[in-house]
Amino acid sequence: MLRESVDFAIESMSHRKTRAFLTMLGIVIGIAAIVTLVSLGDGLENAITEEFSKMGSDIIRVVPKGLRGPPTGSQGLTVDDASVVKKVRGVEYASPMFGSNAKVEFGREENFEQVFCYEGSKVDEIFEDLGREMLDGRRFGAGERGSVFIEEKMAKDGFGSEVMVKSSIYIEDRKFRVVGIEKNMGAPGRGMITMEMEDCRELFEEEDAVSLIIVKVMSGFDTGFVAGVIEDKLERARDDENFEVYTPEQLLGQLTSILGVVSAILSAIAAISLVVGGMGIMNSMYTNVLERTRDIGVMKAVGAKNRQILSIFLVESGIYGFVGGVVGVVVGVGLSKLAEVIAVYGFGFGLLKIKIDLMLVLGVLVFSFFTGCLSGVFPSLRAAKLKPVDALRYE
Repeated sequence: MLRESVDFAIESMSHRKTRAFLTMLGIVIGIAAIVTLVSLGDGLENAITEEFSKMGSDIIRVVPKGLRGPPTGSQGLTVDDASVVKKVRGVEYASPMFGSNAKVEFGREENFEQVFCYEGSKVDEIFEDLGREMLDGRRFGAGERGSVFIEEKMAKDGFGSEVMVKSSIYIEDRKFRVVGIEKNMGAPGRGMITMEMEDCRELFEEEDAVSLIIVKVMSGFDTGFVAGVIEDKLERARDDENFEVYTPEQLLGQLTSILGVVSAILSAIAAISLVVGGMGIMNSMYTNVLERTRDIGVMKAVGAKNRQILSIFLVESGIYGFVGGVVGVVVGVGLSKLAEVIAVYGFGFGLLKIKIDLMLVLGVLVFSFFTGCLSGVFPSLRAAKLKPVDALRYE
């Protein structure tokens, strides 16, 4: 009987192609949106996890309280705070970083770019601990003034012509020599410029401001314990709590939880399309029942039972949901891969790698099938309860 029901449903859909397409459209949109959003969310989570794994589990960050986005400008931390952190037992080094936006000129083109400043004596060690790599040239050394290194994407795409090692750029109308090109770190944006802290202090007229303190924990010490000691020491030294201390696990946990909430909200919004799609299937099935009332009467007159009539229409509504789910998965996978290409080539976010979860695909297909079946329950029951005499007399 199942085979006959499937054949009957496929024949019905083939005779009403436009209606079948419009009936499935809501399911297609809903499933495509869910697959796209969940895949992008998983891709971002994997990218963040991969990036943090490169940085090691022994790096602590001290940031201004309530920081959102890249740490730039004077936001509450000072060199005195860095000095306090350096004295904490278990700290191998505590290096202040200062960041700001600056006017950058190269080859008659002018842009505003992010400039980050580190102590030259620590820059090699810090960047190696953070998993950063040089493609060409080198980083500046301790006390080396007038030198910078930049990210690859800024070197290649930041200006009209490519910036090379030994090129000269102007930052806030002051000349700097590019001594190295750094591999892209994968974050969106045009890239960044890194300069020596003393140059930074002079250029931006910030004598003791710090945007971020990068702390490395000595081998053998627990990162979480050292972070707690740093927090206690800073709180006593500053007499306030206008700062935050993050371990890699805390940062990763916060980012993934935020992504999870955003993904859940967007998926819930996308699920509204499934409700709309289910309503479309229900409406179409009611129309099908009305159009086939005489056929139902004939089938009942020759001995068809209520459950057989019920199964015919229930299977048809399930096929609507399942086919809509299959098309939605294909569209969703395509949109996810398109988003990956745009992120990589349009915004330089090379860390985003979309991997389609087989369990997600199977889950949404099962879900779309049962959505279709559920939407067809009432129309199918109506068809099954028709009396043969009334059905045969229906015009």
